[in-house]
Order: sequence, then structure tokens, then C-alpha cells
Amino acid sequence: MCGRPPGQGLEFMGTSEPVEPDHALSKPPPVAPVGAQALPRGPAMPGIAQLMMLFLRPTEFLDRCAARYGDTFTLKIPGTPPFIQTSDPALIEVIFKGDPDLFLGGKANNGLKPVVGENSLLVLDGKRHRRDRKLIMPTFLGERMHAYGSVIRDIVNAALDRWPVGKPFAVHEETQQIMLEVILRVIFGLEDARTIAQFRHHVHQVLKLALFLFPNGEGKPAAEGFARAVGKAFPSLDVFASLKAIDDIIYQEIQDRRSQDISGRQDVLSLMMQSHYDDGSVMTPQELRDELMTLLMAGHETSATIAAWCVYHLCRHPDAMGKLREEIAAHTVDGVLPLAKINELKFLDAVVKETMRITPVFSLVARVLKEPQTIGGTTYPANVVLSPNIYGTHHRADLWGDPKVFRPERFLEERVNPFHYFPFGGGIRKCIGTSFAYYEMKIFVSETVRRMRFDTRPGYHAKVVRRSNTLAPSQGVPIIVESRLPS
Repeated sequence: MCGRPPGQGLEFMGTSEPVEPDHALSKPPPVAPVGAQALPRGPAMPGIAQLMMLFLRPTEFLDRCAARYGDTFTLKIPGTPPFIQTSDPALIEVIFKGDPDLFLGGKANNGLKPVVGENSLLVLDGKRHRRDRKLIMPTFLGERMHAYGSVIRDIVNAALDRWPVGKPFAVHEETQQIMLEVILRVIFGLEDARTIAQFRHHVHQVLKLALFLFPNGEGKPAAEGFARAVGKAFPSLDVFASLKAIDDIIYQEIQDRRSQDISGRQDVLSLMMQSHYDDGSVMTPQELRDELMTLLMAGHETSATIAAWCVYHLCRHPDAMGKLREEIAAHTVDGVLPLAKINELKFLDAVVKETMRITPVFSLVARVLKEPQTIGGTTYPANVVLSPNIYGTHHRADLWGDPKVFRPERFLEERVNPFHYFPFGGGIRKCIGTSFAYYEMKIFVSETVRRMRFDTRPGYHAKVVRRSNTLAPSQGVPIIVESRLPS
């Protein structure tokens, strides 16, 4: 459950589209004018071409840029300041440890405001960000988080009961439904079946059409006018109508609970409504709405995509599947894997982490500099975007060894450096839902492996494509359940 960088923070790791010729990358960049800040070198192709490459073949594009310009290079994307990509752990450490009042993560996410609102943790900086993070964080920690486990497992098993045997289906569509159900019940605490169905429909509309809302990082969604025109001409494609419908449900839910005794409820909305800031005040309805939308947009598709990738990698690596199945069986009691045992399954933990290393859901995170900063001999001017490259760092051969190989054992061997591995971001802005995301992922993977034998459709090989705001597997990972396993 984590956020995105500005605008083009929705990048992907490859399609079958043609790649820009090498000469477009190797052409010497223009000489900076006298007195200009000397930023790291980068490709000289027009900004729109760089943006298209990031959309069509980002991993190949980023790999070629790194090969030509080094670990740190400058991209120029229309509508944004210079975009500094880096997979240098030393620079990443400076960025993540930097003064959050100077390295602005909220400003980097301004393009998300049309959906998550102005009170979202994703777009806040400074004291407001620290205040709200302090209030919300306990909701996802310790025993409170583990109290959600039985609900998550019930949702997963209800879905697994519906999976057909012997008939191919796209597992990503299934994980989307599972993770959305988790959010609606665990985060929002919705119970009415009709309300859940309406909410689910409008969420799907927003996710499908969200491309219109996030084209730049200045809080000015350049395609908003186009999106509104499309919605006016084709009401079924009106993303703003869907957003309003979601808002109506959320505000009604808040109003209803304020007239009820919610002291015994464990869903995140109810817990946030009962929390108090240091001065004794509580979150306003608008603040509650914005944080709920943040958790929805940052957590739903993210978790669904990770789950689909886990299934894919296990199918591609039967040895890992077998090892995981043995570990699960060793901890299963009377046909049930106790939730208290989940965090004892070290290989399960390694499988989830290796999945997010080799196929990260996001390719980067970002910070906007409030003031000029000199880092490693380079002076970066105010308003440039410093962007730790998740994909590039996770695929550095000097850090990982055979980085293109799926090998969960690497996470059993030594503690991971947080500046070498950061699928959920880092520093003070690391995703507050990280522990929750790991927990629900372990429940999903363990129950799926424990209950059935499955494989990908013959001949299938995943390519990474854009799906909503994630780097997703193509065709949704078509799998075939070969048999259900006895408890």
C-alpha cells in the first residue's frame, strides 16, 4: 500500500513495442549555458519521446540509460522539472535520510490530488504530514493488524472455493477482487452487500480511467479537461461521477457511525474516527475521506498485482513452489495454517520479498527539492525531482548477483540494506501499510499453495504492462488449477 511519484510515476517494465534506436540515447546532450546548473547527463531525445519510452519499454530504456550515463542520469518529461533517476545506494541514502522539509515527498505526489484530496498523507509535507502519520500509523501495527488476519483469510478462502478446476482464468482479476474485498471490509468496514457492490463498481471505473488524472507532478492534471469532456459525452466513462459516488458512500458511512457506538469495531475507519491528535481534536470528515481514498488507491491494485506476480513466479519455479509447500505443511495443524504461525514461515517471507525485488510494482519514488542541495559533488537546484529508481536498484548485479534470476534464498542469507531494497519507498515516507501488505500477501500465498496445485497456461510467459498504477503481468497471468489438495 504505497504511493507514486509525480505524474509519470506510473511506469512499466516492457511490452512488445519497438524500442527507440540506440543513437537516440547516445547522441551527446546539448552543452549547458554558462551559469546553468550542471545536472547529470541523460538522453537527448525530446521529452515526449522519453515519456513514451518510459510507457512502452521502461526497463529497457532505463537499463540503456544507466549503461550510457551511469547510475544517475537526467530525464526530461513534459510538464515536470528535470527528473533525476538514480540507483546509486549512497545517493538514495541521502535522499531517504534527507530533511523532509527540504526533500518534499508530498509535492512530488501533487498529481494525485484529484483523487486522494488535499489531506492525504501522499500529498502532505512538513508538520501536517508528521502529525497525520503519527495518528494513522498505529492502526497498521502490532496486534491491531493481526486482528484483521481471520477476515483476510476468510475472504481469500471464499475466493479460492470459486476457482474452477481444469479451466484457464486470469489470476490477476481474482486477486483484484480479493484485495478490494479486504479493503472494503478491513479498511472501510463496509457490511451492507448493496453498498459494497456499488462501491466496487465505482472503484473499477476510477482505476480504469485514472490515466487522465495524473499526467504531471504540479497538481495540475493536464488531461482533466479531456477527462471531463469524455465523461460528458460518454456518461459510462465519467471518472468524476464515479469519484463523487465513492465520496457519497464514504461520507454517509462516516455520518452513520457518528450516531453509533463504534468502540468495539476494529476496521480502520472506525479506529481513525476514535483517534485523537495531540491537541485532543479528531479528524474531520474531509480528512477521513482523503485518507480512506489514499489507502484504497495505494493499497488495492498494489496488493493485487504483487499477489499475481507471486503466483506467476511460483509457477515458473517449481522447486520454490515445492519448498514453500513443504514449509507450509510443516506448520499446518489439523488442516489449518494458524495465523500466529504466518511470520514464522521464513521461505514464504522470502518468496514475497523476492517477487517485489525482481518485479517491483512501482519503478520509482520521488522527492522534490525545496532548496538547492549539493550531493556527491553535484549541485541540484531547487524544484528538481530526485527519484530513487526501485527497478534499477533492485536489478543491480553488484548488489544482487544474477538479478534477473528469481531466487528467494537471497532473502534468507543476510539482512537487506534498505537502500538496496525499497519496494515500498523509504525514510519517513515509507508506506504506512507496508506491514499490512506483507501480512495479507503471506495469507493469500500460503492459502493458495496449501489448498491447490496450479500452473500457468501452457506457453504463457509474462510481459510487464501498465495496469492502473502498477507494473503488472500481461494477460493477468492465466493459470489452470490442476487439483484441489486435501486438508
